[in-house]
Amino acid sequence: VAVGPGGGIVGEIHIDNKEHVKVNGKAVDAKRSDGALVFTQGFITYTIQGDRSLKDEDHWYSSDAGTKGPIYAK
Repeated sequence: VAVGPGGGIVGEIHIDNKEHVKVNGKAVDAKRSDGALVFTQGFITYTIQGDRSLKDEDHWYSSDAGTKGPIYAK
């Protein structure tokens, strides 16, 4: 779940075992970059680290609003 600055949900992210990604129920293309899974929907770019031992490294950034925030696993 990507969380906004005010605590609201920016996006619900689902990733399957084959790294097929859906954001808010819509499939998006995802690519690996330096071990992280990176994908974009609209103006928002999401980055999820492949190494799950890295804490607080998953985040999103909106190029339109200039805001960013964390992504938390459920």
